[in-house]
Amino acid sequence: MSSLKDILQISDQKVKSDQLRQYQNKIISEKNETKICEYFEAVSADSLPLVISRPLLNELASSFSNFSEEKQIELITFGLNKLTSRVVSFEEAVTTLREQLASIYQKKEDFLQAAKALEGIPLESGHRVVDNEYKFKTYVRIAQLYLEEDEHILAENFITKASHISNLSKDTNYLLVFQVCFSKLLDFKLKFLEASRNYYQLLPSLNESDALQSLQTATACAILAQAGPPRSRLLALYYKDERSSKLPSFEMLEKMFLERIVKPSDVVNFSTLLLPHQKVQVGENLTVLDRAVIEHNLLSASKIYECITFEELGKLLGISAERAEKTTAKMIFEERLKGRIDQLDNLIYFENEKNTIVQWDHQIASACYAANRAIELISKYGY
Repeated sequence: MSSLKDILQISDQKVKSDQLRQYQNKIISEKNETKICEYFEAVSADSLPLVISRPLLNELASSFSNFSEEKQIELITFGLNKLTSRVVSFEEAVTTLREQLASIYQKKEDFLQAAKALEGIPLESGHRVVDNEYKFKTYVRIAQLYLEEDEHILAENFITKASHISNLSKDTNYLLVFQVCFSKLLDFKLKFLEASRNYYQLLPSLNESDALQSLQTATACAILAQAGPPRSRLLALYYKDERSSKLPSFEMLEKMFLERIVKPSDVVNFSTLLLPHQKVQVGENLTVLDRAVIEHNLLSASKIYECITFEELGKLLGISAERAEKTTAKMIFEERLKGRIDQLDNLIYFENEKNTIVQWDHQIASACYAANRAIELISKYGY
């Protein structure tokens, strides 16, 4: 067979194309990495007509599967570097190479490099028509990979892009992954109430083990959310779900639903179930969980007391009197707590529900839920 240099000198374009394809097949079968790199450089040069080079490089880009993963990374990286200035001319080859590179990195659990490989795929160049379904899947995959590395800021851009065309997708699996990514993004952004709702809405589409995990995450987010009526409705929904008794967070869920005071030991136990981003401080040396528990205990106290001093409330909540006053004022202003503050006498007056029928119904409902739990445990363990 002629050398690469001799083949490139052939004037007949069809003969040249056939000879180059034969040469390409030979060096691939021999796994001759040096010659493959020389060939890649020669075929991607401006001097070779695109009618010859484009199909050859498309074939070459798909021919590295028999090489080791490390060699594939070397060859693909070399090829992508050579095509950097000519991506527009070889978009299909670049796409194939980047997909392979991403798959290798993902298999090696190097999710950040896998995401970056996919991010370089030319989806919006305007020089070729890219199917919306393929765009959607690629955006979702990139977002999913970034979230694996907790890079939610980078993931958000691709979740946003995917959301614009999600209605055009018919792939139920990728639509589900998209919803999972969106829920995780809300979680990372500390929008716990919205994240909790989204996690719970995923349950019907998941298998039993994944559904239980999603319920656990939804419950954790609800517990971390700001105290108030919307959160209380979610806690009630999760508490009534028969699967919740299997959750590691059930004890905390039960205390919050039944409006019991949460103790420091409960906080310590529950914090072990949280992800790193759910333990961040949100100001005044308080974590997200600290804030949620303080607000919850404040609501619980409002069910017990008609009025209380700032100092006594602070002791009950485990915070200073000044912070107790500030937290109460904020919750009243945001209409998450009904009450008024008398700053002259340093008192907080809680405005509880005066309708005794409503209170009685709530107490009966709570007692029924507790009785049902007891019956379930008796049936399960045979007590």
